[in-house]
Amino acid sequence: MGGRQKQFYCKIAGLGSADSKFRFVRVANVWSGDEGWKLLFYYNLYRFTLALVLVAIISPNFDYYTVGGKNPVLVFAIAGFVLVSVLALVSIKRQAPAVHIQAHALFLLDIVFIGVLTYSQQLHDGNIVIFCITTIAATAVMFQTRTALGYASLSSILELIAGDAALDQFYLTALIALGLFTTVLVVSQIAQNTRVVQSVLEKRAALKKPLHFWTL
Repeated sequence: MGGRQKQFYCKIAGLGSADSKFRFVRVANVWSGDEGWKLLFYYNLYRFTLALVLVAIISPNFDYYTVGGKNPVLVFAIAGFVLVSVLALVSIKRQAPAVHIQAHALFLLDIVFIGVLTYSQQLHDGNIVIFCITTIAATAVMFQTRTALGYASLSSILELIAGDAALDQFYLTALIALGLFTTVLVVSQIAQNTRVVQSVLEKRAALKKPLHFWTL
């Protein structure tokens, strides 16, 4: 099969260029350039604030031989939040590695850390739900809808595994999953509309820009 035929069939299948490897990972980011870095910076700022809040909650009554010894997974999750947040502040400022790589890494680690917090059973269920929804909403802003739905599925599965085996926990996990998928659909639509409006405004601004003689 020739190169043009490959490009043609890949375009029909929605795969774009046949020569691009890991295309799903690379083009999943719908915000590029400065917008993507700004969104990632603000998301990591939220993560850093969340890490500080978790540290503040556990610090007054923290004793490694009691809290840390009985719940090492709780210490692991909070320490992971803090460490990754600090490292992300540096890497985002340097803008290296690429924005889509950092975004995927942050979201995957956050989903794992939230699952660990659920497993530790030291936080109220309402807090876990808020953490899940804010993380998945951020994926819906940064990525295409199908990618965000994949993250919502992964988060729901981890919450089911990490949660208590009681019947009410299964009901809660089902409600969380429903909320996550709904969040993805709603936020993705809002983000898409925002991008369309922004594109239209930029095109109108370009048309209204005065034409100087040195641009001819």
